[in-house]
Amino acid sequence: METETEAEKLETETGGAKERATSRWRLALRSSVGLLFAVISALFFASMALMAEISSPHINNVLLLLCVRFAVQGLLSVLGYYLISFPRRQQEHGRKQTGFWGPPPLRGWLAARALMGGISTSTFFFSLSQLPLGDAVAIYSTVPLFAAVLARVFLGESFHWINWIAGAMTVVGVLIMARPAFLSRVLDPLGLPPSSLDKTDSPLVSRPAGAAIVVFASLCSAGGLMIIRKIREVPTATLVFAMSGLTFFVCAIVMVSWERARPTLADLQKVPLLMGWGAALLAGSFGSFAQLFMTLSLKVEKTGPATFAMTLDTFFAFCLQAAILGTPLGPGSLVGSALTVFAVSLLFAVKLWIAPSVSSSSSSSSSS
Repeated sequence: METETEAEKLETETGGAKERATSRWRLALRSSVGLLFAVISALFFASMALMAEISSPHINNVLLLLCVRFAVQGLLSVLGYYLISFPRRQQEHGRKQTGFWGPPPLRGWLAARALMGGISTSTFFFSLSQLPLGDAVAIYSTVPLFAAVLARVFLGESFHWINWIAGAMTVVGVLIMARPAFLSRVLDPLGLPPSSLDKTDSPLVSRPAGAAIVVFASLCSAGGLMIIRKIREVPTATLVFAMSGLTFFVCAIVMVSWERARPTLADLQKVPLLMGWGAALLAGSFGSFAQLFMTLSLKVEKTGPATFAMTLDTFFAFCLQAAILGTPLGPGSLVGSALTVFAVSLLFAVKLWIAPSVSSSSSSSSSS
């Protein structure tokens, strides 16, 4: 009897260990799905930036380009909602439905998300004509740092001390790429000149000012991403449509009311079909898919790891900049972007390292 009891006890412990291991694998796979969505979003985001860079000199009107992009993005989001969600709603007939706009208590947060996302995208589009593509996207990759801080403050997500070191590295990388005048005495002897402007750029502000605009865009984007994590009950298509609709509405009003930005019929006829309208439509399409996969990622993954994985858009952007635009990469841009990417990769690694420890400790305490 004692032998059988010991055997049964051993079998129970073995089965429990296998069950815990299976549970950890399921959690890992679920996390991997969220990170995969984030990587796909990064690729589409870099492609969207490339198309905006190509179409911008032909359309020669940032507001018009934004209107085209968000009109396409809004239409695709609504189409996707009714094509994909309608069969699911038919299957869930009889259950409580929240509708396209989601639960009423969350609609204020939805409006805030739309406002932050619209400001972020609009300012980033403008920065693409003021900085090289790779520099703009690399500086924009500070979004994870801001998102991690906001998630810590408002969502209570853990924030490891190594994150502060990574944050300092990110700031240094951004300063190297922005190249403000007060750092010239330091960067010039090191042989770290920035990348030259793309052929399609028409700068209206200084390089540090252009970098500051991108940092502001990344801060607004981080706030919007945190809100997505907070209102996960709202349909994905709604989150994309709300930002697209609000930004289109604001850009259209400013464009029509501001005589300098109002295009004439002759201006529209001068835009080439392929490199102008075609690239703008692709920018809208790529932007729609980028927003879709980004939202899906934030619904199944925490703010930190999801936004950290999205920084791969820097790598994709530099590849596209060199391969398609033919813009050489300056040593300063390479070093600055490398520091930024390494910093956010360090943040990402810390998140992955902390999460299993927290889950295992919580499971052990619950079992005891």
